[in-house]
Amino acid sequence: MFEQLLGWLGAHVHGFQAASYIVTILGVPAFIFQYFRNSRREKIARRDGIYRIVDAAFVDFNKLIVNYPNLNVTWFDTAKREMSDEERVQQYIIFDLLTNMFERDFLAYQDASGEQRKVQWQGWVEYIDQYCAKAAYREWWNNPLHRSEGNQTLTYDKSFEEFISARFRRAGEIPEAQI
Repeated sequence: MFEQLLGWLGAHVHGFQAASYIVTILGVPAFIFQYFRNSRREKIARRDGIYRIVDAAFVDFNKLIVNYPNLNVTWFDTAKREMSDEERVQQYIIFDLLTNMFERDFLAYQDASGEQRKVQWQGWVEYIDQYCAKAAYREWWNNPLHRSEGNQTLTYDKSFEEFISARFRRAGEIPEAQI
């Protein structure tokens, strides 16, 4: 029986070789196609994931500022009035939440693809600039209560802090009419 099997295999070895060549010729390009297709899907899923996270945080923040219109926490200046100590604390907490959102977005977009970063991140930079030009936000940022002795904040990523500090410096150069 074993000899018959060997004889049959010997007689058909050329057919097996031909089949292996066909599998190789068709299989390698199919594998490459599948690899690139899956890579593209993963890239789209990553991009959409970043967008969903950033968008959800933005919507939540806007709901928060709608609930506290008297705290001057919008990206534009509202009517100036004297705030109570409690309102000032609420404003500072909201600015802290805002800055945490900015930091999360900054770190998320650092790893984003070039096109996504170029298109979506630029909108965030403009939004951040609007806040950096705002006196109340600048006052909160410069408050010594959340700074260490080296003038670093106590909670933010160092690269984000360098970025936002540069945006504050730039905002100081923007004429009032553009704000």
